[in-house]
Amino acid sequence: MFGTNYLFSRVSINDKSLLHLAFLTLTISLWQLDDSTLLFFFTGNLPFLWCMKYLTQLIMPIFTYLFIKSIIIRKTKFLNFLFWGTVTVIFLQFTLQITGIRHLTNTIFISHLLYFFSATYTLISLLKEEWLKKSILKYLFILSMLASIVIFIITALSLFNNLFFSSLMSFGLAFVFFSMILLTYQKQLNIFEAIKEAETYKKLAFVDIATGVYNKTAWYTLTDNYKSISSAEKYCLILFDMNNLKKVNDKYGHLTGDKMIKAFCDCLTRVLEGMGAVYRIGGDEFVTLCKNVRKENVEKILRDFDEAVKNQEECEYKFSAAYGYEFFTPSVPADFQNALKKADEKMYSKKVEMKLARS
Repeated sequence: MFGTNYLFSRVSINDKSLLHLAFLTLTISLWQLDDSTLLFFFTGNLPFLWCMKYLTQLIMPIFTYLFIKSIIIRKTKFLNFLFWGTVTVIFLQFTLQITGIRHLTNTIFISHLLYFFSATYTLISLLKEEWLKKSILKYLFILSMLASIVIFIITALSLFNNLFFSSLMSFGLAFVFFSMILLTYQKQLNIFEAIKEAETYKKLAFVDIATGVYNKTAWYTLTDNYKSISSAEKYCLILFDMNNLKKVNDKYGHLTGDKMIKAFCDCLTRVLEGMGAVYRIGGDEFVTLCKNVRKENVEKILRDFDEAVKNQEECEYKFSAAYGYEFFTPSVPADFQNALKKADEKMYSKKVEMKLARS
């Protein structure tokens, strides 16, 4: 559990239910070890075993309380009252035990009754939680919790002999842990579902729906929040501008123009082959950002792009694009804008050159 919590701590940084359950499991494991013959053989230390038997019972309510707090969204003062009441009763029981006034076995039913009230209150509170109402594990959880409550009542009343009492108590703990594990599992599922949903919204916010490439928001989010990691981080910014898109929109309609833009983006993403990301920063303007590429790589990308555009069959109307690129090593966000300006100047020169060639 500790390992799993560590693995998922970055994903669910605010959720501590798995961590608290791990501490609770460890505490109860130490408490159960006091009856281990093998442990007594290795330690032979009665005070140590006494600490494991009694002091761990003081710690258990603390981690139980922390676990319940982490899975119940609605906080109430009654939960705090139950916690401090249980801790106070257990402390008094141990005081009576140590002073010899009253043996622990004669007062244990009081703390068990408090456990019963705590378990009942937890069950009622959890049934009001929206995330549990939608869970397919809801009825399985209710069954296990009800069973644990019944066992707590039986053990608190001490209706049976000690051997049966201990066995029943073990079954009670098993049911409780079964419920806790179900709850924790469901809570983690909810967290992952929320993250998945957030990723979907993030994608919708940063992706241009018409083309599937990144949009202007994604570009400015990247550049405005850029922080230099290394002075060796070199980029190549390529600016593309489609030729005569306005004429196509005016003559054939915007649906044809959109189809042409989509075909353009498909050609560009194919020739990049994962070497860089494409951003649509205007109606017919696109930026490609490639990291740690050489000039010959960029020249090959542009040659392959021209060839892909020439041979594309997705759009019945032929199109072309002017482009310009700039190599730079960014250290501050403004470096991206400077590189974009220089690439724009080169792109404009290319556009003039293409117009002269057509004329």
